[in-house]
Amino acid sequence: MFKKNYKMILFCFSISLIVLMFVSANSPLYPMNFAQDINAYFTVGKGWINGLIPYLDLFDQKGPVLYLIYAIGALISSTSFIGIFILEVVSFTIFLFYMHKIVNLFIDYKNNYLILPIFAVFIGISYPFSSGGTAEEFILPFLAFSLYYLCSYFIGNELTKKQYFINGLFAGIVFMIKLNLATFWACFILFIFIDLIMKKEMKSAFQNALIFVLAMLIPFIIFNIYFLATRALSDFYDAYFYFNIFAYGSDAPLITKIENALNCFMTRSATLNWFVVFFWFLTFSFIRTLNIARKYKIMFYMALIFTIILVYFSSNYEYYLLVLMPFLIFAFIDIFRFLKKYLNKLFTTKLFIVLLIVLYIVLGCLAYKGTNYKPARFTKLEDYETYKIIEEINSSEDKSLLNYRCLDTGFYFMTNSLPTEKYFFKLNVNEEDFPELFESQRNCIKEKCVNYVLILNPNVENNPEEQKLLAGNYEKVIEITEKFVDTKGNMRELPLYLYKRID
Repeated sequence: MFKKNYKMILFCFSISLIVLMFVSANSPLYPMNFAQDINAYFTVGKGWINGLIPYLDLFDQKGPVLYLIYAIGALISSTSFIGIFILEVVSFTIFLFYMHKIVNLFIDYKNNYLILPIFAVFIGISYPFSSGGTAEEFILPFLAFSLYYLCSYFIGNELTKKQYFINGLFAGIVFMIKLNLATFWACFILFIFIDLIMKKEMKSAFQNALIFVLAMLIPFIIFNIYFLATRALSDFYDAYFYFNIFAYGSDAPLITKIENALNCFMTRSATLNWFVVFFWFLTFSFIRTLNIARKYKIMFYMALIFTIILVYFSSNYEYYLLVLMPFLIFAFIDIFRFLKKYLNKLFTTKLFIVLLIVLYIVLGCLAYKGTNYKPARFTKLEDYETYKIIEEINSSEDKSLLNYRCLDTGFYFMTNSLPTEKYFFKLNVNEEDFPELFESQRNCIKEKCVNYVLILNPNVENNPEEQKLLAGNYEKVIEITEKFVDTKGNMRELPLYLYKRID
């Protein structure tokens, strides 16, 4: 495949490298990725290659494939995010390549030289992309691959047994990254199965569905064997399945959850920009005008709607929208299909090369200026107030640290250390939903298990009960306020309180 498509693959790689260099905080242009979720992933991944088993020794609720990605990144470099950046570039290159193949199904391939750079920047500077390195970002190439084959099927191309197998395998991988993001693949195989039944191709329907499901089970079986061998199987099930389904869940009726999910999707889209809402309108409009059977249009709509509902079914974080943005490629195709007669004339002139160069320069400037993380670009850790905490921890032989009732703040990464506690940070969950985490952290302080305790929340710092817990065990050694720009471009202040164990 590489020999046949090497020019387009290199083109996609170039776009990915340039865009991500500016918009991803994992790139060498940034001192580190300050996003707390990303630091938790890196901590677990790095811990994994140093003998700490996810879920058993380090608790977090994402899937093992995501930690495997971060473990590979940590193997490349354990003291920087360059390994994660390399994996991001590879992932985004594959994503753009299959976006190119989708475009080719509907309009002339030459449009890719215009659509792909615009689409890449469009996604890169959007808020859902955040600082890069999210689970949603690493799912993009798998989604693009399967979306291409679903489109191909809908326009009349039969899928081979090998293609069903690969799509099923990718569904299993995504299921092992983040549970609810595998919704699209359930629609993928269900709708094809129904269509084959309607065509009276019973044997093919059941054979293909079986191949898909068996392939999907492969990653699940592999990780079950691994966690069984490491005596972490029950911890894996408790953290990844039970916790995600019940601790993050809601007691609202099913209809209310569906309504909330759709409302959240529209609200999040509008929050980004009404321009994005317009693109969603074009996407649904494009599906309506496709020259395919009516049943396939209905299936297409249902696949998109079901994916939207399940993505926002239990939570409503804005970055969830990233996994839905590949569908917006149809809006771009619709626009370029409308401009077809003008572009066909342009493609045959020398002016096209000039305009293409100008477009790439403009898009490069947008990528450079468009991300809200740009104030952190070209800075060093020494430029931040938090460096005082780094120096304090590094000055001690015992770097053990607990993020008390706060997310992973990145100090394990910044001090090149690993957690000694299973619940090394607090997830976004209430105590009544997961008391074990809170009790474990309190016991850690009572028993003085770590040398340092970090507190971010002033409500915790100023709580008499919390101060009573710390008194006699830990003393405050640093109190600072860090100023930073969040993902929306707003200047915020983050208070940090570092306590050291009293020996």
